[in-house]
Amino acid sequence: MRLSPSEIRFTQKTIKECFEDGKNVNDVINDVQCNRLPTNKLPHIKVFSLNSKYYTLDDRHLYVFRVLQQRFFLYEIPVDVVVNYGTEDVSTENDGVSVEFENGMETYKHAIENNSGPWIRPNTR
Repeated sequence: MRLSPSEIRFTQKTIKECFEDGKNVNDVINDVQCNRLPTNKLPHIKVFSLNSKYYTLDDRHLYVFRVLQQRFFLYEIPVDVVVNYGTEDVSTENDGVSVEFENGMETYKHAIENNSGPWIRPNTR
């Protein structure tokens, strides 16, 4: 299944600035933009459906994808749908519209704002 990153919501209020391998999420964004990392080498994220909305289990990767979408580097991503996911670990306070870094570092623009600009899929006719 493929979804637009703007169709997927965060489950957490905050994210760490580094992945488990120690790579900074903003460095991954820059690597894609500088053609050092192709987007097809980024992992699929896991999502689940709740109240007709998709939420991710991979908030840091969704942040990367949202920023890249905002900057016109991608429009859709492959996702793996998880069924029967419990929502007890969901801590978002804004219905998954955006996240903040745990350490207070400023995030790049990534929030779902409206259906204009880069959030619209390109016309494929």
